[in-house]
Amino acid sequence: MDGTTLRQAARSCVRFLQQTIDDGDTDWRAGIPGMEWSVGRVVGHIAETLLYYAADLSGGPEEIRALTVTVPDDTATPTELLAVLRAAAATLAHVVDDTEPGDRGWHPTGVLDATGFVALACDELLIHTDDAARGLGRVFWAPEPVAIAVLDRLFPDAPGCRGPADPEAWDVLRWANGRLDLPGRPRRSDWQSFLRATPTGQHHSDR
Repeated sequence: MDGTTLRQAARSCVRFLQQTIDDGDTDWRAGIPGMEWSVGRVVGHIAETLLYYAADLSGGPEEIRALTVTVPDDTATPTELLAVLRAAAATLAHVVDDTEPGDRGWHPTGVLDATGFVALACDELLIHTDDAARGLGRVFWAPEPVAIAVLDRLFPDAPGCRGPADPEAWDVLRWANGRLDLPGRPRRSDWQSFLRATPTGQHHSDR
């Protein structure tokens, strides 16, 4: 997974969100079923997270505790929030493209290489865009190659999605993130405990 993968995920999400604006769904104060956040808050959260990832990857293996990123979702318009999201995704993609193979950055789950950050960023983009879609009464479908790549990198124990009788990769990814049930597999309540983002399996304690 690299900057190209991240850009593909970001384009899919931004295109979907832009279409909601073009169609007149501009009240992003709407709540999201099953969450305490509004649509605007979840889009702002994606942007914040990607900017943190860019800083953490470029900052090295030690946590940058003084860093604070805030996207004002309660005052920004949907168009402004979408512009911030585009910029955040582009910033992280440029950082990833400029990263050497041995470079690592701090993350609460461990010390990650660039592929780990890309996988986490794609997961954030796809899953939270789906959250936003539910808040707006819409349906979002992630690009299947990106969904498969995220599953392979972050959730290797997730059920297979390669054969004709297997669930779609997008459904499996949403299940892995606790967003839906699969036949014979109840919804996960603690998706982070299944996350395997680190290349070495060495984890930091939670902050």
